Amino acid sequence: MADVSFPDRLSDLALISGHMTPSILMETIDRYGLGDRIFYVTHIKPIFAREITRELLRPGRSDIRILRQAEMLEI
Repeated sequence: MADVSFPDRLSDLALISGHMTPSILMETIDRYGLGDRIFYVTHIKPIFAREITRELLRPGRSDIRILRQAEMLEI
């Protein structure tokens, strides 16, 4: 699970507050070679939901899924 609370344009705020942006998440996945795993994104700020969703759903990223309100995962 990954906490992606802010869009890319607010990366400074995300870093200061201990959150991620879509780009920070993708860079982290790539840096550590974790692209073979599925990452579930949570804690998206509602005011930025559309913007963050667009940034997360860029072509070529099949390793990222967005969790919706009240969605449950079985592990």
